[in-house]
Amino acid sequence: MAAVLALFAARNARAEVLSPGGAIEEAMGKNPSLRAAVEDVAAARALADSESARYDPTLTLKLGATRTKNPSLATSGGVLVGSNQIYEAEATLSKTLELGTQLSATVGTSASRSASPIFLGSAQTGTQPLVLTLGPGYLFSAKLGVTQPLLRGAGKDVTLAPYRQAVAQQSASQLERDRKASALARDVLVAYWELWYATKAVEVDRLARDTAKAARDDAMARMRTGSLARADVLTFDTQLATKEETLAQTELDRNTRVSDLGRLLGREAGANLEVSEAEPPSTNEVPAEITNRAIANSPEIAVKQASVAVAEVQERSAADAYRPRLDLDAYVQSQGLGNDDVGAGFSQFTGFGVISAHVGLTLELPLTDTRRRNEANRAHAATESARNDLDAARQSVSSDVAVSAQKRDVARRRIDLATQSATFAEDQLAAQKALFTSGSSTALQVIQAQDAVQSASKRLARARADLVQAHLALSHLVGGLLSTVHASAPNTRPNASIAALGKF
Repeated sequence: MAAVLALFAARNARAEVLSPGGAIEEAMGKNPSLRAAVEDVAAARALADSESARYDPTLTLKLGATRTKNPSLATSGGVLVGSNQIYEAEATLSKTLELGTQLSATVGTSASRSASPIFLGSAQTGTQPLVLTLGPGYLFSAKLGVTQPLLRGAGKDVTLAPYRQAVAQQSASQLERDRKASALARDVLVAYWELWYATKAVEVDRLARDTAKAARDDAMARMRTGSLARADVLTFDTQLATKEETLAQTELDRNTRVSDLGRLLGREAGANLEVSEAEPPSTNEVPAEITNRAIANSPEIAVKQASVAVAEVQERSAADAYRPRLDLDAYVQSQGLGNDDVGAGFSQFTGFGVISAHVGLTLELPLTDTRRRNEANRAHAATESARNDLDAARQSVSSDVAVSAQKRDVARRRIDLATQSATFAEDQLAAQKALFTSGSSTALQVIQAQDAVQSASKRLARARADLVQAHLALSHLVGGLLSTVHASAPNTRPNASIAALGKF
């Protein structure tokens, strides 16, 4: 036992003193779960930025050269081989508008030459085939095209759905990060004050052990003088052994609380911490409209509201891919061709001498409506599920507020009662010691009085820790810890990018 206590004493000598603010700041920077939530926000922001560029114009460039040979049968019974050469360049600029309209503009040029052999004689005369050469021909063209979806893919709800979902998901991830940060701050402070209570319990139990040891030593001295019986000394020996056992357990409990706090701070196992606060801070009064404030500001509810927003955005476009497709498409094209004359071809092109135009409709009609209907039902069910989760969260927060407020009130009452009990117990112990010295009391009565002092002191510390924990629970429910979190961790401050991304 002495070795165990010596080890605890050595560890306490090396303990790092930590304040509540320091604990929160360290947890905000090192806790793995919160760091993961921060990275989720960064990923969601990158996705929103990417989706905002979905409808940026696209430039497509083509450059190619082709040479082909084409065999054909000759009337004389042989095989003739013709050839074609073409060199082409093309540039296309395309853009999709918010209503789903697809615009394209294409300019291109090409140069071509062909050689086609023609056999004019007969197999008996042996006349060589005549090669007919065309070109080089120089072609210039420009084409403007438009495709307008009338059913599938039409409207902002469809075309902007990926972007709006990404923005809604970014908002949800930011709120989830804030919820985790607030919950982490609550858990860190709860662990901090649990460590405070465990430290107080160790102090109380160590004092009780020292008092029991002093009483046992005094009883031993009195037994040697013959003024106290051996049976009374054994009573004090039993009490000392019990106090040693209790102290060893509270030392273990304290080290468990140290490990819990270190884990929340993101530290490796084996960290030794010590609280800097002598007593928990006084708690402010909570306004009467606490439930309404909690429903309006609770991080838990905010996350569920964001989930509803994401589900609603997804529902608006969920079944679009399975609707009938009716597209209106049109284009107008100008061309110019020069036969071994670039200028003539370009002049014909710029003079709009060769104009082509097209207008058409394309209908794609699924033979059944099963997939569209089921997809719409699935998305609607997901939205209703998210709304029910939101209602459940509101009920849970309201219940938690009521319970935490009751715990706070009870803890305050317990503090008053434990303070009175501690005072009465100390007075009773002093009286029992005086009576025992005069021979009017027994060793057992003194021990019982000492136990009462020890128990009252620990109950008082427990009530103080419970009060601050109830207040922390209320602060988390109403979003009151977020200001502390944002001050300690810049990465958890609200980001203005969602508003900036609202250009659509």
